Amino acid sequence: MKVFRLFAGYAGMLVMMLIPFHALADDGAFSGLYAARAPADASFVRVVSTSQDSVSVQIANAQIQKMTLLKPSSSYAIVKGNEQFYIRINNKRSEPLSVLPGTFNTFIVNSGDQTEPWEKIDDTRTDNNALKATIHFYNLNKDCTYGRLLVSPQGAVLIQDVPPSGWAARAVNPISAKLSAACKDLITNEIELPELRGGEHFSVFLRGAGSVPSLTGQINGVDPYKQ
Repeated sequence: MKVFRLFAGYAGMLVMMLIPFHALADDGAFSGLYAARAPADASFVRVVSTSQDSVSVQIANAQIQKMTLLKPSSSYAIVKGNEQFYIRINNKRSEPLSVLPGTFNTFIVNSGDQTEPWEKIDDTRTDNNALKATIHFYNLNKDCTYGRLLVSPQGAVLIQDVPPSGWAARAVNPISAKLSAACKDLITNEIELPELRGGEHFSVFLRGAGSVPSLTGQINGVDPYKQ
């Protein structure tokens, strides 16, 4: 399945240009300029799993994807704003869903048996900087009153005070680093922040429960727009 890395243009009412990461390697950087553009009323929807098990997901008519412990997020599927669509989790269909036009939305599923209700996070951003990368931090740990994202091992706070089911984002210079998260005095495992290019987006998910919080991360991807 072809998935595009998500570049700058992560904004509510702006049209996104989708640049395939294959193109940068195989066809040269300029080939990305000709990637299809989603229409202005399009919206972007993904699903993130907090389950320890592998979970299959299909958003609207997009291809089926597998969410796992280490890769808990699907890519963003493109849907039409204000129109009904469905999400299938392990082939179980949700109730009709809809999102506002021009928005980015993350639905949280807690198990492969769950069809609803799901939490929805509107993670649309309007303050984009094409010269910087953006880190998105999601606190999906119900036992973590306020999650903090840290640069490891120095412990410098990158994002702080994110409540359960909340998220925050921060633009950073495109560098590689190691990240961890904290809930009170509990520190998670470290993850590697890949060397992001300007305009790319990376999501970090604080999951787990109780005394065992865990951290995973993925580069944001979006399905190609089909005209």
